[in-house]
Amino acid sequence: MPYTEEQLLETYQKLPTDIQLAIADAETEKKITAIGYRHNLHVDKIGDLADETGLVMLGLKHPKQFVSSLAERLGLALNEAETIAQEVNTEVLMTIRDTIKKMAEPDGGDNSLSRDQVLSEIENPIKPPATAGIFEQKVSQIFNLPSEKADVTPAATEVPVRQSLPDKPLKPWEQDPYLEKP
Repeated sequence: MPYTEEQLLETYQKLPTDIQLAIADAETEKKITAIGYRHNLHVDKIGDLADETGLVMLGLKHPKQFVSSLAERLGLALNEAETIAQEVNTEVLMTIRDTIKKMAEPDGGDNSLSRDQVLSEIENPIKPPATAGIFEQKVSQIFNLPSEKADVTPAATEVPVRQSLPDKPLKPWEQDPYLEKP
């Protein structure tokens, strides 16, 4: 679900300072970019990875949905998306783990989830069930274009007859090796 800038800014301002600093930190961006390059993602896909990570950090996306949304948005297999999610978890999200613990405590935040439940969801994301095998995924992407039959007959064009070479010998700079001059 796309969010407006106002919604994102409002959610960002409600976050604890530690999470705000982690989101705005240049090191977070460098870590996400490095993860993307390690997995041979294109620049636009690295941007999508950063967006999805940001949504989890903002609390707009549930950690259980992180792997499936990465697989969908990056166009990857679930096992590759899970590997990327684990790296994001260890390199980026672990830095704000203590703050997440504080937010999850009943008196520390307004969330109804327990601290252990939030931490287990971040550390062990649940994989969505596989919909189809690799063969079905590859075959489903193949399509056939209708063939067009065209009548190909040689055009009746006149081919100019080659002119004979002049009787007198030409100087090297006057010679036309490709016989282009009439």
